[in-house]
Amino acid sequence: MAVRSRTGFFRQEVNRTAWEVPERYRDLKQAGTGAYGTVCSAWDRRTGAQVAIKKLHRPFQSKLFAKRAYRELRLLKHMRHENVIGLLDVFTAEISLDRLRDFYLVMPFMGTDLGKLMKLERLSEDRVQFLVYQMMRGLKYIHSAGIIHRDLKPGNLAINPDCELKILDFGLARQADAEMTGYVVTRWYRAPEVILNWMHYTQTVDIWSAGCIMAEMLLGKPLFKGSDHLDQLREIMKITGTPSGDFVVKLQSQDAKNYIRSLPKVLKKDLHAVFSKASSSAVCVLEKMLLLDPERRVSASEALDLPFFGEFRDTEEETEALPYDQTMDNTDLPLDQWKRLPSVLSSDGEHPELDDDDNNAGPANISITGPDMMIPTKSHTYSCHAYCRPSCTYAWKTNHGPWIGGQGNVISITPQEMHSSKLIVCKATNSVSGLFVAATRNVTVISGPSEVQIEGPDTIEMVEKHKFVCTAKCLPSCRYVSSVDGQSLRGNVIEMTVEQPLQSVTLKCEAQNTASRKTATAFKTVQLKGSNPNRNPSVRPEETSAVLLLAFVISVTFTL
Repeated sequence: MAVRSRTGFFRQEVNRTAWEVPERYRDLKQAGTGAYGTVCSAWDRRTGAQVAIKKLHRPFQSKLFAKRAYRELRLLKHMRHENVIGLLDVFTAEISLDRLRDFYLVMPFMGTDLGKLMKLERLSEDRVQFLVYQMMRGLKYIHSAGIIHRDLKPGNLAINPDCELKILDFGLARQADAEMTGYVVTRWYRAPEVILNWMHYTQTVDIWSAGCIMAEMLLGKPLFKGSDHLDQLREIMKITGTPSGDFVVKLQSQDAKNYIRSLPKVLKKDLHAVFSKASSSAVCVLEKMLLLDPERRVSASEALDLPFFGEFRDTEEETEALPYDQTMDNTDLPLDQWKRLPSVLSSDGEHPELDDDDNNAGPANISITGPDMMIPTKSHTYSCHAYCRPSCTYAWKTNHGPWIGGQGNVISITPQEMHSSKLIVCKATNSVSGLFVAATRNVTVISGPSEVQIEGPDTIEMVEKHKFVCTAKCLPSCRYVSSVDGQSLRGNVIEMTVEQPLQSVTLKCEAQNTASRKTATAFKTVQLKGSNPNRNPSVRPEETSAVLLLAFVISVTFTL
């Protein structure tokens, strides 16, 4: 139940926890929880978009908690990339620093994450290709800021219904040259140098995690599923083989060196055999990511150059970040000083600031509206909307063409101008900062029915059951009506038995496009074995009949 709270805010209990949020955010529903915070979905009445609101667990309980919360907030504010989660808003319902206990982070709502998606379905290699490409773009951006994520796993890769991916959760992220501790990444995705407590590890720990995630997407199960940290290392070496002496001497821990040297020698497995159903270009990516020696691992930028990602590459969108200033991350301050930092609260002590320059924000909440299906002979209008201060400029493209500027946020396009593309892309750019985000919309050009045919035997025998299937090409899909000697049936599959001696049976199939309602028809005359070819096929004994045993509908859907 919601009750009145501070002016402009309202209080709502979510799973026995009180949330105090601005009135612009409504319909709060718990979406997830973790060690450091709980997330609710909500609707932003100001923008009309669904958002995710994260309430940090007791961010000012101690100096350590405050430092972690401050670092997460600063990192979210720093990240401005379509494959990395960013900050839309930050607020608190408290009215003074002395009473400050909680604050909330508002981010785009994505709907699900890769971990949940993989539990629901087996991913095709095409989808793996698109998702891993986005993950590597996001990692390139994060790493260019000098940041290591340190907790990359399927649950930290958010995915929306359009298969767009954002990297989540910077609670464990650290600056690249900071002193590192060993146990931060969820075990199954830990790089071997993290398990071995190699203190000065690099951004390639994220590359190892990305390789583990890609492997799981291809296999449908985790590649390295250790029960503890030593068992995890053993699972890794079953694939990579035991490390060379050159690798062992690089380890700083003498205990780690002794342990590795005590292991029996294991040969490296051929990843093409492990991933026998994957393409060679996909396995090539894994071979360059899942290397024991982090110095030999591919970087995110180098990975994007691999042939596996060639279909999706747009180098203009593989942007890099401004350097991240880690000074405050390594500062030890009293608890009340953390509360007073300007990135947490505004100068009046009442409401957190989102942007250092209030007149320069966004772009955010970008979306494209327009038809999902195109009629071949008509022009179709699409509009793009994004939140920007002071304003946005817009550019458009298809996934096969260049950016087209000067069109504003509305564009008219014909199927011919799509040039067989499957996507319309809109890019919104802040007119002051130059930061941009992009949105995509899948489109289907209505076509067909064409190539209608009835598949099945040309001759049949009495008493035996025979099957015939009608096929056609339609976008988005076909609906079928079949008939046998004038007896109509819904569906594209006919199973029949002829019980009386006929000379022939005539089959008819009509395919109709479910969108345009256009139809096309195919006929097939089937001869009965042993029938007299000179007999007039229109003359039949009075008692003869074709008995239809089964007819059912199969919807045939062709996906772009």
